[in-house]
Amino acid sequence: MILFFLTLFLSQGNALHGRVSTQRTDADILKMLGSARDQADSWVEAYLDDLNTKAFGNAAADKLAKKIGDVRKQQHKWELSVWTVAQLQPEEYIETEMGSGRVLIMGTTKTAAARGIAPMSKADQPLGYVVTAPAEVLSRILMEGLKRDLLDYTELVEFGGSDAESSAMFRAWKSAWFDAQALYCKTNPGGKFTDLNNEAQTCRTETTSKSKQ
Repeated sequence: MILFFLTLFLSQGNALHGRVSTQRTDADILKMLGSARDQADSWVEAYLDDLNTKAFGNAAADKLAKKIGDVRKQQHKWELSVWTVAQLQPEEYIETEMGSGRVLIMGTTKTAAARGIAPMSKADQPLGYVVTAPAEVLSRILMEGLKRDLLDYTELVEFGGSDAESSAMFRAWKSAWFDAQALYCKTNPGGKFTDLNNEAQTCRTETTSKSKQ
């Protein structure tokens, strides 16, 4: 089952890479990137849990586990703070800040429909639903989250004596990061970001791109 999921993800990721602006809608791309981020996040957490079990009596393992654990907590706090629903309708309230640009809202079928969410029942009754950040914000969250996962995964597998680049999953997540960066720049012309080499970059604007042609 895991192999099937990985094969499906890799084939979809290869189809996605390099076609951010023409072949798919932003919503399609964000859905794919969200899946990549969720997968990367779950694998890093699994490696980190395994490292924590080995940390007892192993100073190096304990130090790395605490370092990565602390950094990931800071990442999660940033994801919670970078965006939330700015305006709530009457009868709505935020139940949970989920991170990764998602908020669980409690409202009604009526308030859900007003947000373009099609409830299964037409009767006006209590309903919980997830509201997601707009593309210009969500692309940044996914870009930063994937970068964090790539860095953490690299440290974890190299600590165990393996090479991260030899992993098909790692290469797929890295490809997804470039797609997230492309969408971030598409929706944030002139935006600032830090690349995978930790170097500051600026998204090209249309004017800048034309001037260099």
